[in-house]
Amino acid sequence: MRSLIIASVLLSQAALAQASCRVFIPVKEFHNSGYTLNFDFTKMFHDKNYLEVSSAEEADLELKLQGIEQEGRFHRAVAVLEMGAFKAEESIVCYTQNCGISDYAKAFNKAYKKLSAIIPACQ
Repeated sequence: MRSLIIASVLLSQAALAQASCRVFIPVKEFHNSGYTLNFDFTKMFHDKNYLEVSSAEEADLELKLQGIEQEGRFHRAVAVLEMGAFKAEESIVCYTQNCGISDYAKAFNKAYKKLSAIIPACQ
């Protein structure tokens, strides 16, 4: 009987740990000037023990992505990835009049690496 209770407690703890590891990604692509960047977070989620879910109702966390063009002397492509309390923001200087899809790709790649490094592994 005691081993049954211990097993039940362990299963409950595992379910609670798994419950806080579910992530929803509402947007998986970025559009700029007729081009599209598609994002795949499978490797990062696998390495960190997160599970991607298909709806916000099932999720504990949401991964948001945003691309912004900042104007100034030099335009900048800014990529923002945010998951819960963790935020990775990177920017690339655009050497043309407007930022192109390749500029955003570089910025998102850097932001992806930064976010992957700062989010903790899920237990």
